[in-house]
Amino acid sequence: MGVTASAIGTSLPEFGSALVASLQGEPELGVGIVVGANIWNVLGILGLTSLIAGFIKSDEISVNRDGFMAFIAGSIFFVFIIYGYFFSDKTISFIASFVMILTYIYYLKILIKNEKNPNSNRTNNDLIKSENKTPIEYDEELKTNNLHINNENVSKKLNLRNLFFPIIYIIGLSIGCKALVWSVENFGEYFNIPEIIMGLFVLSLFTTIPELFVTLSSTIKGLHDFSLGTVFGSCVFNILVGIGIPALFVKVPIEFESIIFDLPVMIGIIAFVLLLIKSNGLKLTRSWGILFLLIYLIYAVVRITIIPTLGFHDTQFFS
Repeated sequence: MGVTASAIGTSLPEFGSALVASLQGEPELGVGIVVGANIWNVLGILGLTSLIAGFIKSDEISVNRDGFMAFIAGSIFFVFIIYGYFFSDKTISFIASFVMILTYIYYLKILIKNEKNPNSNRTNNDLIKSENKTPIEYDEELKTNNLHINNENVSKKLNLRNLFFPIIYIIGLSIGCKALVWSVENFGEYFNIPEIIMGLFVLSLFTTIPELFVTLSSTIKGLHDFSLGTVFGSCVFNILVGIGIPALFVKVPIEFESIIFDLPVMIGIIAFVLLLIKSNGLKLTRSWGILFLLIYLIYAVVRITIIPTLGFHDTQFFS
């Protein structure tokens, strides 16, 4: 649920804003939203959640499957960015977007397969031992639970309200994303702030508010796997779908600053957090949360004040 329903649902503002920005001829804003949102998701949201809740406890699945997939998605995106900038027309190609979308579909296939076999990572002996049940008692309970679930699924009937409200939500989301992108565009033009910066630090923070509330509330309730699944799943969705689908319709330009700084930072941060979780007993403590927020602050200061002064934007390669 964390890496699917929650991750996709909370990522819709990022996806909607990136799509609106791209279709309006501001694709740099869309790239900034995705990259900035992922950096904030990992450092800001996990940092704030660890700080407020005290700790976040993970499991092997969240790290090995979902966290690693976030790293893979970032790496795939980085490869296509490098190819597009140095060996193509400095845009994300149609083929790259197609591959990213197919990768996300394959990831969903893995999740669905695991859902059909929820205990595939644990043996029956482990389950029996952890619940202090005999093999016969465990088998009987498993059959009873499966029968109960099947009966509930058969008895459910289609409710028109379940179709009506999603339509209303999508319309509201579209209007909200349109208004948000329009406001940020005008704000950036008035204060002469580059689009990529507005996407990295303004739109990304506004559009990730749902992830923050879901992650924090689920962690406080003890649903740690749900919270981490939301963060990692959102990162995967933002990259593979948030960039992949807009690139199908418009040419998404690539900035050199993203190659040398933003994307390496995003991928490095994901790798750092995954290694930290695995080496720290699958647990993020309050002290690590403070460190994450400090790292994000340093990244923001460097990206806003130092990187633009280095003149990379106007640098020409292979001209």
